[in-house]
Amino acid sequence: MKKILLVLLVSILFGCSSLHEHKYSKANYQQPAICTICQKESGFPLQPDFSKYNIYLNMDIGKTYQLTTVCKDDKTIYTIANVEIVEYINDYQDDNHKKDIDFQWKRVVLKLTFDDNNVVENGASINYLTTNYYNIGQYVSSYNYNHDNSCYEFTVNYYGIDYTNCRLKIYAFDNDWKNENDEYIKEYVLTFDFYIPIGFDGMVVGIRNAAIDASNFSYFYEYYDSEQFLLFRLD
Repeated sequence: MKKILLVLLVSILFGCSSLHEHKYSKANYQQPAICTICQKESGFPLQPDFSKYNIYLNMDIGKTYQLTTVCKDDKTIYTIANVEIVEYINDYQDDNHKKDIDFQWKRVVLKLTFDDNNVVENGASINYLTTNYYNIGQYVSSYNYNHDNSCYEFTVNYYGIDYTNCRLKIYAFDNDWKNENDEYIKEYVLTFDFYIPIGFDGMVVGIRNAAIDASNFSYFYEYYDSEQFLLFRLD
């Protein structure tokens, strides 16, 4: 009798599946399905869209990458953009960017430099993008501009919870032409400030070849080409 009681006690302590029917929560992008009674895991987290559609993150902080794109005034003339992540702050705070209990700001700054005669004569065409590493469709469907708050708003799902009041502020600066060794150089600086749940690592920013006609597509993975995109993830 004592042995039976001991076995029963050990089974209870370890949450033996024979003593209850598992009741699993839904899997999400951060964790698999989990039994709400004994915390047993089942299966795997949901597959991120970047993995599903073979989209590559191909930028690191402080390195310069070249991207072939087209000029502004004549789309048949090509130029080279030198693209660099010049700053990434995982927990950005100032007087206008306050951290609270559930949300934080993340800032990333991109610099694009053009130094060929094609841009001098025809201007530069810049196409940037922002998206969600995990769920591209949710990002696109929820993304809208709030004129009252002067920012974009969107939704992300984090540990199974939809956070509907995420924000994005974008600042674009067009620096004056510089003349170095009789060569003209044009710089553009793009700053992206994301207001997202603390710990969320799914925001992505990037630059794509402006020659791509995306007018007939809803999602960028439909026309994605790794040689035509430079992408950076705010992890």
